Amino acid sequence: MKKIFTSLICLIFVLLPIQFAIAEVLNFDDLAGDYVLNNQFYKGVLFTAAGTLKVYVGNQDEAGYSSPHNSIGPTQDTSYSGPFTAKFPTLVNFVQITGGDQGYDFDKFKIEVYDSNHVVISSAETPVFGGNPPTNDGSYGDYYTLSISGLNIAYAKFIPESPSGYGVSWDDLKFGSQQVVPEPATMLLLGSGLVGLAAYGRKKFFKK
Repeated sequence: MKKIFTSLICLIFVLLPIQFAIAEVLNFDDLAGDYVLNNQFYKGVLFTAAGTLKVYVGNQDEAGYSSPHNSIGPTQDTSYSGPFTAKFPTLVNFVQITGGDQGYDFDKFKIEVYDSNHVVISSAETPVFGGNPPTNDGSYGDYYTLSISGLNIAYAKFIPESPSGYGVSWDDLKFGSQQVVPEPATMLLLGSGLVGLAAYGRKKFFKK
């Protein structure tokens, strides 16, 4: 009886970490305005970009945020709207980010994820979104949250593809081990074991 109970408890503890895996979220709120992220590590993530990738605060031109009060993006010179990359401290299997701006124009962006050999694992892109009235407080008037999954992701590239060419600013970069719910067959097996344990315990009780 005790051995069966111990085995089931061990099975539950094996399943729990899979169900409640935690991801890292970078919102850049602890960085000073105009801080340049090019070739810099931030919380273990290495950021690289062809242009100047910097921190926006509040309602700077082209800025926007979904978790007050910072976001990252290209310089205020809108001639630069190129991509940037984020290399993760360990291999991950999902990446998510929110991109957008204060509003007015139409936007679009893409995520590509790579393995450690620089081979593209997968890519995802947003539809064209936006066109809402501009906000005055620096929050997103136009935004989209995009996520992508893949095995053994070493780094991700974030690529603005806005029809206007102005690009977007970025916030809430999320990465880590994707939350996985055990298969129904696994849960059925666990449930059957618990029912069997209860029946066995009841049988032992009535024998006494």
